[in-house]
Amino acid sequence: MEKKKTRESNIELLRIIGMLMVVAHHYVVNSGILNGFEPGNTSLKFIFLNLWGMWGKTGINLFVLISGYFMCKNQLTMKRYCKVLFEWILYHFGIYLVMLVAGYETTGLRRLFDLTFEIFRHANESGSFENSFFIFYLFIPFMNKFIQSISKTEFKRFVLYLIFVFTVLSTFFFNYAIFGEVFWFSAVYFIGAYLRIYPPQWSVVLKSSGRLLLLSLLVSYASVVLLIFVDSKLHRDIVMFFVSDANKLGAVLVSIFMFATFKNLRIGYSKMVNLVAKTTFGVLLIHSNNGALRQYLWQDLLHVDTFYSLPFGILVMKSILITAGVFAVCSLMDIIRIYLIERPVFDHFDRFEAVIRKAWESISAIGRFFYNGVIRLVK
Repeated sequence: MEKKKTRESNIELLRIIGMLMVVAHHYVVNSGILNGFEPGNTSLKFIFLNLWGMWGKTGINLFVLISGYFMCKNQLTMKRYCKVLFEWILYHFGIYLVMLVAGYETTGLRRLFDLTFEIFRHANESGSFENSFFIFYLFIPFMNKFIQSISKTEFKRFVLYLIFVFTVLSTFFFNYAIFGEVFWFSAVYFIGAYLRIYPPQWSVVLKSSGRLLLLSLLVSYASVVLLIFVDSKLHRDIVMFFVSDANKLGAVLVSIFMFATFKNLRIGYSKMVNLVAKTTFGVLLIHSNNGALRQYLWQDLLHVDTFYSLPFGILVMKSILITAGVFAVCSLMDIIRIYLIERPVFDHFDRFEAVIRKAWESISAIGRFFYNGVIRLVK
């Protein structure tokens, strides 16, 4: 009997590291800890915190690259999409109710409207990953058809043009208007797909990709340290410029080279790593759900905003422990959700899928009726 092929854990480990990068970023930027430092500060603590929290957008790139690499050869099914959408709905409204009872949230028509239609209202905004992600994800079938219709040379030129438009213009010509999360995610998806279908030589050799990753990390870290000292004179808030958005050069290069390096690793199969990796989207949805939760978590519960006064060694230790602790607690919560809610529901998804398809057919029929009516009136 042929043994069932087990899934390697290298990319799953990358998912975990990517989400830890995001949590570390939120630890710094959402807690208000940097507000405790005077403008122009160049202390070792200030440098550490900026280096600790600089990789949030890079982590987001990693998740989209993974999607592009695997989904370019797969179909987007209704079950796959509904699974992540159901997870978002559960945490989005569940955490709102918890925060409302705790006195951190408000009611009212405007708040309820924003809560209900957040995906549509905030998609494509910088820092609104989950809302942009659901819109972007629906483009996958169309992007895959486009990928299948072009040659290797055309695909390579297309990817290079995307990098020029989104990254080069933004980084070197300060074109901030070019960035939009849905469109950037689509660009990153194409990069991931290219690495899968036409992998460059450097991307399939561990030593080459590892060296490029190390070089890009060193240059990015050096850029932050250098800009801390430059900003101490200019006061322009440019410390994380090269990684401040997902399309900036530092974030792009590190994410691409990190993805290629982990893709080339051979660490075998780990049941625990694969299980924890399944919770990474849940970790994001839980710990950064809304402004009320962020205030409660980082300030009122953990008091991270007061850590700027700690001795350097204690600050480093607490930063590591709290980042890992928040990830671990949120991951455990999501594991419980997977076993108690997701699996029982989606083991019987065929019934739900039939209802959803019938509802969509009814909506489509109504849409066609009104469309045809308008066309007749125009004629």
